[in-house]
Amino acid sequence: MTALFPSMTGKPLANDTVEEREIDRELCLFDANNSENPVHILNSGAALVWYLCDGEHEMEGIASQLAITFAESYDQVLTDVRETVHQLQSLGLVDMK
Repeated sequence: MTALFPSMTGKPLANDTVEEREIDRELCLFDANNSENPVHILNSGAALVWYLCDGEHEMEGIASQLAITFAESYDQVLTDVRETVHQLQSLGLVDMK
């Protein structure tokens, strides 16, 4: 699965220029550096991944934590985490440390 996301090694770290606000159980991210698409709304699952993009957790650790919390399959959660981090990275919201 890693081959699908070759630049996804290391620990994801949320870009410190992104502001976050919780609105009606969703997490809204505002990226002032992105004039074309500055606002992003994350569902609850993506928001949990976002909160763990602190530069301390590798994706496997994030997946392990979420799989235990929600009693879900680790392999499926890892796939979801990788996809979510990849999307956040492609939007410029997360860097790999």
